[in-house]
Order: sequence, then C-alpha cells, then structure tokens
Amino acid sequence: MRAVVVTAAFVALQATACSRPVTSWDTEQVYGAVIDTLYREPGTNLPMLVARTRTIPRVLFAPEGHLAREAKDLPPAFLSRFLEVNQVESTLAHFALVSAPQVFLDSLQEHEAFGEVPGKRGDPATERAHWAHFRARYPGAPGLIEFSRVGFDTGGHRALVCVVRVYGFLDASIDLVMLRRRSGHWVLEEMRNLAVS
Repeated sequence: MRAVVVTAAFVALQATACSRPVTSWDTEQVYGAVIDTLYREPGTNLPMLVARTRTIPRVLFAPEGHLAREAKDLPPAFLSRFLEVNQVESTLAHFALVSAPQVFLDSLQEHEAFGEVPGKRGDPATERAHWAHFRARYPGAPGLIEFSRVGFDTGGHRALVCVVRVYGFLDASIDLVMLRRRSGHWVLEEMRNLAVS
C-alpha cells in the first residue's frame, strides 16, 4: 500500500514539474512568433501591420464545427481548451514583440479603411476599388489580419491560434497554427489551412 502512495506522489510531482503557468507574456510571444513566420522575410522588416481589433468570432470555434473536425487528431483536452477560450471574444490593441507600425481597426474604422466606393458589394470592380483605397491608406501593409485568442495545453508547452489573412478580393486564408515552447521561446510547429479563397 505504501509503495502505491509513494508512486502516486512521485507521478504527481513529475506532472507538477512538467507543467508551467501560462502568462500574458506567453500570449505576446505566440502572436509575435506567428507574425514573424507569416510576414517577415529574412533580413527585412515588416513595413506595417493592420489587424482587426476584435478576435475571430466564436462561431468558428463550435465544438462540432469545421475547425474542430480539422483538428480532431490533437489531444482532446488541448483542442477543448482552445475551443473553450474562444467562446469569449477579446480585444487586441498592440503586439509587444512586433516592431512594425501597427494599426488596429474596429468595424467602423475598417469600413473607413476600405472607403466609400460606388457599386454593389461583392462586385469584383467594387471590391478591387475598396482594396485600392485600403492600400493607399496603409502602404506596405500586406493586408488585413485577424487572430483568435491563444489556447494553451495544460502543461503550458504547446499553443494553438487561428489566423485569418485577407490580402485582397477573393484572396484570403484561414489557418490553424500550432506552436511549441522550446528553450524559452515559442516556435511554429505546424500550420493547417482551414479555408482559402
């Protein structure tokens, strides 16, 4: 009986030693690592980053939705934590580890960024004119980016974040990005495309 108790205590101690608390700095590092991976060419700087203020709406994170089906091979508790944290939308205002100028747009500012252009929404000529207005207003910005909230595994060693990148009319992608903490830094482990236009 005593051997069982000692073994259980040893296993619990190992589990505690392996897990680490997740901080807001981890979240900043995850966002910074994703932005670096997606936008920074070696030896160059990102001229400008334009992002949506609100995180991706929770409808994308339904437990039985497309994203959950595409990520079903992940450890269930890890995926569940990610989906759960994204049931509440959040606000982003600045990425501490990104040195490029940053602009965050709420829905009204986003409408202004694309300008008042005559024509019907969805019409290719109208949409291209909207994007021309956006590019004139934010020269050098690769497009518009939107993030989910970051979900971490229970040990604080793996992270998941969803990214929507819109580069122009019918030129967008939604990706699920997995990162792992190595030597104190978050590095991209895998990126899965969920949708493209």
